[in-house]
Amino acid sequence: MGAAQSALVIDCAALGPTDSAGLAVLLDWLAEARRAGRHLRFEHLPEDLLRLARISAVDGLLQQGV
Repeated sequence: MGAAQSALVIDCAALGPTDSAGLAVLLDWLAEARRAGRHLRFEHLPEDLLRLARISAVDGLLQQGV
């Protein structure tokens, strides 16, 4: 399967307020994508989620994807 076929982009623009459980879900999706050899990235991450990710020192993972 080519890279274009395996790439997945999730638009997070419509996410409402998100807590650590929501952050954990996104991180789990990244881990699953990595295990499956797929590329995953998130777009339009809400500022409150990015702030929580920064505090948790995982903002780089969310912004870069896998």
